Amino acid sequence: MTWQGPDLDMRARMRQRAGLRRFALSDPECDHGLTMSTCTICNGTDRRREREADQASKPRRIDAKFPGTCASCELPIEPGDPILWSPGRKPLHEECTL
Repeated sequence: MTWQGPDLDMRARMRQRAGLRRFALSDPECDHGLTMSTCTICNGTDRRREREADQASKPRRIDAKFPGTCASCELPIEPGDPILWSPGRKPLHEECTL
């Protein structure tokens, strides 16, 4: 048997492991002492909750589907009017601000 050269598959595996270790060091730790991405209990739910809370707090521009009143100017909102909507808050006309 002749020498085939260095084991390239082994080098690739070693580089991959080193990359995974670097990623694990930058990944925050959960309450269970594991990284968030490896914990089967949390499975990143804290990140998802933070992202959803951030998106829920920002008002979205949509067309009104139902009649109502503006929280700022208290004028009527008709279906089809552009409004700013966010969960748990009254809608606003797109031009109105609180």
